[in-house]
Amino acid sequence: MHQAKHILANSQVAVKIIIKENIRKMGKVHIDLLNDELEALEELDHPHIVKVYELLEDADNIYIVMELMPDGNMLEMKKKLKVFNDLGSVKSREKWTASIIFQVASALKYMHALGRMHRDIELENLMTEIVRTSEGKPVGINIKLTDFGFATSVD
Repeated sequence: MHQAKHILANSQVAVKIIIKENIRKMGKVHIDLLNDELEALEELDHPHIVKVYELLEDADNIYIVMELMPDGNMLEMKKKLKVFNDLGSVKSREKWTASIIFQVASALKYMHALGRMHRDIELENLMTEIVRTSEGKPVGINIKLTDFGFATSVD
């Protein structure tokens, strides 16, 4: 994943670069998975799913230009931040945990209503943004589901 500046929108974005030759070498299954991922990315629009702004392509690569989540994924956050410890009480940590579960469930419910399955729910695929007061105290968390490489349509 790369960070870039979207000139027209004047904002920071994340760019996932998929090298076409690598996909071709892996065979038909991976080509089908990539097509499913791109189809899902174009279709999905939900507050707890990372927003895709553009899908671009040249002879060698596919570029997925998407919303930048400033605090990385849940696994990175868990390793580098002690946000949950900073919250203090067990009750506060329980509220944050409930909020995270609710946001993920909301995204999955939306996908399932569209006949889509993610099939790769893990900490690395949950992007985070810590909501802070003007003094920097963490008061909440926004979670967005990403990485639809194993997503598929279901009947």
